[in-house]
Amino acid sequence: MLGTTILLSIAPQVFPEQWLYLFLGVLIFFLTTLVPVELFKTFSAPLYWIGLSSLTLPFVLGTLTRGAIRWVQIGPTSFQPSELIKPTLLIFFASYLSRQPPRFFRSFLYLLPPTVLVLLQPNLGTAAVFVVGWLGCSLSRGISIKKFAVFALLAIIL
Repeated sequence: MLGTTILLSIAPQVFPEQWLYLFLGVLIFFLTTLVPVELFKTFSAPLYWIGLSSLTLPFVLGTLTRGAIRWVQIGPTSFQPSELIKPTLLIFFASYLSRQPPRFFRSFLYLLPPTVLVLLQPNLGTAAVFVVGWLGCSLSRGISIKKFAVFALLAIIL
């Protein structure tokens, strides 16, 4: 609410459009809560691969904006594939790490391709969100402090 209020004072011409997107986002949120969790688990791997392939779109169809190629123009609208894959990665990692036994190192290997593709655009903020989302899923699944320390050390080195 604060963000839309600030937007009204900065750019009142886009304020109605922002409210439309806010309404659509809340609607999609509530519709998503009606989907059974098992359905998310079933489609988590295909969604991961679709999302990963969508991250290659900016390199093929992307437009240069402020020194980075992150946006894909389709007709009158444009979108950023890295924003679409954020929830997909959370669903994938939650599903993947819920298996017995959890495979933390393999899940880290699944984290690398989308993170590298986003870093090449370059988009450090989104790559950091990917890593933090993976860490959150890993910590909630019970990653050992030793493994967490190794991954933290690797992240600091990178």
